[in-house]
This record gives sequence, C-alpha cells and structure tokens, in this order.
Amino acid sequence: MQGLHHQQQQLAALLSVALPKDDSSSASKPDDDDSTRLAAVNNLHRAVLYPPNSLLVTHSASFLAQGFSQLLSDKCYGVRQEAAVAYGALCAVICSIPIASNGRQNHVMLGSLVDRFIGWALPLFNNISAGDGTTELALDGLREFLNVGDVGAIERYALPILKACQVLLEDERTSLSLLHHLLGVLTLISLKFSRYFQPHFLDIVDLLLGWALVPDLAESDRRIIMDSFLQFQNHWVGNLQFSLGLLSKFVGDMDVAVFPLDHMEPHNSSGGCLPYYHVFQQYCSPLPLGCWK
Repeated sequence: MQGLHHQQQQLAALLSVALPKDDSSSASKPDDDDSTRLAAVNNLHRAVLYPPNSLLVTHSASFLAQGFSQLLSDKCYGVRQEAAVAYGALCAVICSIPIASNGRQNHVMLGSLVDRFIGWALPLFNNISAGDGTTELALDGLREFLNVGDVGAIERYALPILKACQVLLEDERTSLSLLHHLLGVLTLISLKFSRYFQPHFLDIVDLLLGWALVPDLAESDRRIIMDSFLQFQNHWVGNLQFSLGLLSKFVGDMDVAVFPLDHMEPHNSSGGCLPYYHVFQQYCSPLPLGCWK
C-alpha cells in the first residue's frame, strides 16, 4: 500500500501542475504555462489508460474526476479538450473494473462518478447555439468513453448517447465541424453496440444522406460522411429491403438532377449529380454480390 500511496502522490502532483495557477504567482509566459499544463493532463490520460494502473485508478478516481471536471472550464481550450478526453477515459476504465476487485460500496461510488460524467456531457448537446465549443468537448469525451470502455460495462450508457446524437444530427443548427465529431461517436456505437444502433440505422442514414447530397458541400466533408457509411457495413447487409429500395429512389433522384422538371434541357454541368455518384459508390460497396442476383 505504501507503493500505491506514492503513486497517488505522483498523480496528485501531475494534477496540481495541470490545474490553473494564480496569474500573480506565475512568472512564466501564458503559452509556456499552457503547454506545461497540457502535457500534464496528457500524462494523466496515459496513466489512466495503462492497464497495470487499474488498482491505482480505482483508488484515485475521485480526486482525478474532480480535477478533470474543474479543467473543463479552463480558459485554455486545448486543456479543456484534453481534460474532456481524459475524463471520458477515466470513467470508461472505472466502469470496466469488476465489482469483486473494489467492493460493492466502492463500486457504487465509482458508478456515481460515471453518471456525473454522462450528466455533464449529454446536456451540452443542447448548447449548440452558444458556439463556444462545449458540445464538441462533450462529443470528444464521449467518444473516448465509448472507445476505451468494455462493451458489457458501458452498454447501459450507449442508448442514451445514441438518442442524444440522433437529436443533434436532426438539429439544423449543427455545423459541419460539429458533424465530424458526431460521426466519430456514431461510428463507434454502430461497431460496438450494433443491437442498439440497428433500430436507428434507417433514420440516421436518411439524415446523413441529407448532408451528403447538399450540392455545394466541400468534397472533403462529403468524403467524411461517405466513409462513415462504410463503417455501417453490417447494418446495410441487415437491411437489404431498405437498401434496394433506396437505390431505386436514387435512380429517380438522378433523373430529376439531370433533367429537372422545370427545364426540358439537361444541366450543363455534371456537378449536380456528383453527390449521387459518391452515394452510389460508397453505398453499394458493402452489399454482398449475391443480393444483385
């Protein structure tokens, strides 16, 4: 236990470096100070993820969670972002620790820390209009939480996160920048929690197609959306009737794109059809060859 106590002191020292200092007591330049603090948070993040540290993390979870929570309102966005990711990793790790290894009472306490993290992140999905990057922070933290956590240990959180993401996807205030963060979370849920994702698959695809078919969308942004479709491979195969019906709809939409109803002549540019081409290209590739026979 003496060794454990020493390791806790080391974590506490790192956290002390990461936390903001009184400006009057610091002689260093602000940028240098932020870099040092960012490195400290990054080291804490790595310490949390290091498997042999599971016992240390269990006994240090309370003060680490408190410190990360405090850093979420830091004046430096880089520190806030790293703290959100480290916070998500911490909660994923403590979720995955078996009850027998830390006692039921301690397990309940650790569970409350995770609930507090989720309670911080999900309400920020309603904060899009603030434009202060807090919704992106929440998504980054949740992505790390889903990525690090064991499926069985964190699955009870997957559905509330998925539903909140779908609402965010439907919100017309959602920006392309925010969409990139959102796709990272949706992709993870589709891969690790397919039974929760499957009932929402059709609605999510429909919403993403709405983004992908925006005519003036930058090619790099469209590619990111298309790549997410490839991550949904098992869900395409599991919804062949929907998949084939959607192809039929696309053919009709392409006719309209090339020969608009209010013009008897085709478009002079093929640009209007380009989004449809990319949808076909990415959409058809996951389907098994046998479905076309």
